[in-house]
Amino acid sequence: MAIARWLLVVAVVALMVSPPLTNTCEFLVVLLVLFSRDLRQRLWATLRQPMALAALAFFLVLAIAITYSAAPAHEGLVALGSWRKLLFLPIAMSLFDEPAAKRQMAAGLVAAASLLAVVSFVSFGLDIRFFPNDFAGIVARNHGTQGMLFAAAAFAAACLATEPRAGRWRAALLAAAAFLALNVVVVGQARSGYLVLLACMALFAWNSAWFGRTGTAGKLAATAAAVLLTAGALVASPQSRDRVQEALNEALNYDTHTTVTSMGMRPIFWINTVSLIEQRPVFGWGTASFEHVYLTTIVGRTGVAATPAADPHNQFMKIAAEQGVVGLAVFLALLAASLRQPASAPWRLLGLGVLASWCLTSMASSHFSTFAEGTFLYMWVGAMLAREREGAPAG
Repeated sequence: MAIARWLLVVAVVALMVSPPLTNTCEFLVVLLVLFSRDLRQRLWATLRQPMALAALAFFLVLAIAITYSAAPAHEGLVALGSWRKLLFLPIAMSLFDEPAAKRQMAAGLVAAASLLAVVSFVSFGLDIRFFPNDFAGIVARNHGTQGMLFAAAAFAAACLATEPRAGRWRAALLAAAAFLALNVVVVGQARSGYLVLLACMALFAWNSAWFGRTGTAGKLAATAAAVLLTAGALVASPQSRDRVQEALNEALNYDTHTTVTSMGMRPIFWINTVSLIEQRPVFGWGTASFEHVYLTTIVGRTGVAATPAADPHNQFMKIAAEQGVVGLAVFLALLAASLRQPASAPWRLLGLGVLASWCLTSMASSHFSTFAEGTFLYMWVGAMLAREREGAPAG
């Protein structure tokens, strides 16, 4: 049990720097589950919970949608294999069913992210680029992963600091939260990271006010203050301000661009994706089909409008296009089931806060299906929202 838990903690941390290490840890966890009777029994009991059942149901929808996909069967199988990350949600639920185990996962993320943030600040100050095609100060596998996971780690540190067991670590945890948030704002170039930070800080403020029993007005005031403070920091930092302004300019002027831009292409992708959904609304075009069928929407077009796409940069649209409203309904059922998980504080807030943030970023990306962000989400949500065993030690 202890080994399996530590392997998942290492897998989560390794997502920032070494995907092969994450894959190795996943493989070892699966082996442990297969050969350990106790772990198999735990997993079987977990599969009776609605959130675990919903995850399996969505995976089944993805598998069935291969059979009628507009893409070749082997591409559908590859795509299904990439969704194996979803299966680690029930595995994490079965392993992290004690507050002490949840604390182990959260503390591991905070410690690793804080160490990486030190290197990030130093390399940013010295203008060192670890990756030729990325920005100075980016030490994770890319600026998007770094921004989102550092923001989640800042949120985790702040929540851990509210625990009665924080004790002498409270000041260090609050310092880590501020340090990581500062890195997202000052060094980070990920707009998704900014959004995760905004959402998590707002939820943290609302939750803190709720426990303070300040009433609705107090909760709203605390949340607004957190949003304004975070937004003010983003505006004050040249890096984040320029990145947000760039995104707004590209999105608002998408129909006048003569070159492909990151945010400028998204409205075009969304408009074309809507037409694909309208053609096959119920079951969609099948798993892995998007890249193939999207080509039919740009026939005869020129310029940026003729740009092909493998992803509409909207997770909900992509599911609707490939698995139809049936698949989207099952996916939304998974999100709804997550809301009903009876985890204790602060783990419930940590799980739902990150999940809500990923839902927001996935309005302009597909972070439920990308390797690093998706794997992190399912392991994290599974661990934080795992139903705690009766009599489980607090740790």
